[in-house]
Amino acid sequence: MPTLIEKHLAYVDNAVVQSQKRQAKLWKSVTARRSKDGTLPLTEMILDEYIQAARMTASLMIDIEMVREELLAERAAAAPKRGARKKKAAARKKR
Repeated sequence: MPTLIEKHLAYVDNAVVQSQKRQAKLWKSVTARRSKDGTLPLTEMILDEYIQAARMTASLMIDIEMVREELLAERAAAAPKRGARKKKAAARKKR
């Protein structure tokens, strides 16, 4: 059964995919509205929507970094420590 961190990571992964799809779709709309000389439409709302989608993707990247740190910390806490094994083995030999 997946842990809470793994469930959150799956949620964030899906959110990133959806955000990137939205961002790509909006960028196509922005570039389709370029003027004849190739400048972007700086005054149209579609550019604001694209900027918002890009910011959402960036914030999800920060969330992925936080989840990664939590997952690594959880795994490190669950892993047995090597030093403890050596000390136990040395104590057994002394007996």
